[in-house]
Amino acid sequence: MYLGKESGSENDVPLNCSGRTLEVVIDAYVSGQDADDTLNEISAEIETALFAVPAMGGLTRGIYFRSMATVYPADAAKPFGIQRNIFAVEYVIEDGDPENAV
Repeated sequence: MYLGKESGSENDVPLNCSGRTLEVVIDAYVSGQDADDTLNEISAEIETALFAVPAMGGLTRGIYFRSMATVYPADAAKPFGIQRNIFAVEYVIEDGDPENAV
C-alpha cells in the first residue's frame, strides 16, 4: 500500500478551506495455480475493510473505488498474479493548515 497522486478539489468546500483528493494504491502479489481466486479474495477483503468506515471517523469526506487491474505474467517460471487497486480519498483542510482535516 502506498499513496499515489494528490490533487485539489472544489466540490462543496467551505469558505477558507481546500478540498483534496488523495489516491491510495494497494498492490497484491500472489503465486500459485489459484492466483486468480486468491487475488479476488484479497480484493474483496480490501474493499470490505475500506468501506466499513467510509468517512474514517470523520477525517474524510469519503472513499471511492477508482480502478483495479490484474496481470498474470505468462513468461514467469512459476504462475503468479499482480493486482493493483486504486481508491480515492476526499478530505478538506483549512487553508494554511494542511496537517489537520476539517
